[in-house]
Amino acid sequence: MKEIFTEDPSTFNIARFTILDDFVIEVIFKNGKVQVIDFKEIKYNRGIWNALQELSYFNQVKLDLNNLEWPNGEDFNPRHLYYWDEHFRKIYSE
Repeated sequence: MKEIFTEDPSTFNIARFTILDDFVIEVIFKNGKVQVIDFKEIKYNRGIWNALQELSYFNQVKLDLNNLEWPNGEDFNPRHLYYWDEHFRKIYSE
């Protein structure tokens, strides 16, 4: 696995996002990288993320401190979103 934690932390700052479909978010990072993440793939058996299975709650996502965040404080590490396809999709969907 490529070492991903040596980069400037600002690399992972999110500029904006768009909800494209049910549970699908396009994330645009400040450096221009675009990541489309299908959150339906995630296994929500990890405690606090269970609420994200409800579409009305999921759609309450906001951009807070350069990261996606939901009302009860649920969020995903911005590094994980940045490298979603390369490394983290599999981890969150197992």
